[in-house]
Amino acid sequence: MSADLVDWLSAALDEFAYRPLAILGASPETLPAFSALNEAELHDLLWKAGLLSPLPTEPAALAAILEAAVSNFIFSKLSAEAGLKVKRGSPRNYPAFDVVSEHFGQQPFAIDIKVARRHKNGKNTQSRITLFTGNTYFRYPAAKWDGMVRPFAEYGGHVHIFVLYDLTLSGGTWIPASIEFIVSEPWRVASRQRSSTTREYIGAVTKIEQLTHGQGEFSSQEDFYKYWRSFDFRIGKAAQRQLDKLLSQGNLL
Repeated sequence: MSADLVDWLSAALDEFAYRPLAILGASPETLPAFSALNEAELHDLLWKAGLLSPLPTEPAALAAILEAAVSNFIFSKLSAEAGLKVKRGSPRNYPAFDVVSEHFGQQPFAIDIKVARRHKNGKNTQSRITLFTGNTYFRYPAAKWDGMVRPFAEYGGHVHIFVLYDLTLSGGTWIPASIEFIVSEPWRVASRQRSSTTREYIGAVTKIEQLTHGQGEFSSQEDFYKYWRSFDFRIGKAAQRQLDKLLSQGNLL
C-alpha cells in the first residue's frame, strides 16, 4: 500500500505554495501596521523598515527552514484526513510522521522529509541525500531505539518526501527557488554509497532524473536491506551503550 501513500502525498504537495524570502525580526505584538497592495510591496516595506533579515545560506540551516515548512503543511493535510491517525516525530529523530489509516491498509507507515539543494549543473543534488542512519535502528529493525515512535520493522512501509531547491540571488539576498517535491519509497532511490565519509549514513543516488523515476541501484527492497544491513558500519559509544541495553533486554530479535 506504499504506492497509495506516495500518490496521496504527491497530490497533497501540489498545493504547497510556501516560499521563504527572509526572516521577520518582529513579534506580531510589536509589528507596526503596513498597507500594501501585494506580497512584493509588503516585502519591500518590511525590508525598508529594517524588520527583515536575510535567510541563512548554510545548507543545514536553510534545509531546516524548508523542512519545517513542509512538515507543518503535511501535518495539516494529514490531520484533516478522515479515518487517519498521525503522530508527529521529534525534529532530530525518525520518522517525521507515523501514520495509520484505513486508506493504507491500517498498517503504520513512516513518512520522512529530506531537503537537498540542486547542483549548479541542474542534473544532480549538491550532496548525496541521507536516507537512513545505518548502524542503529535500520540495522536492528526489531529494536525500539530512543526517539523512534516504533521499531523500524513495525512499519508497513517507509516513504520519503525529497525537497529539491535552487539557491537564487534576488534583490541582493539569497532565497530558495524552483522548489520541487519527489515522493518515493527510499529503497527505490538508494545507492550503494554512504552519504558521508565520517558518519554512518545510507545515501541516495545523486542524479535528479534517477530520483524522479525511482531508478536507484537496487532491484528490490530485499536487495537493499541485505546490502546495507550487512555493511561494515562503525558504532559510536553512545549508540553502543544503548545497543548493549537492548541486547540485555532481548529486544533485538
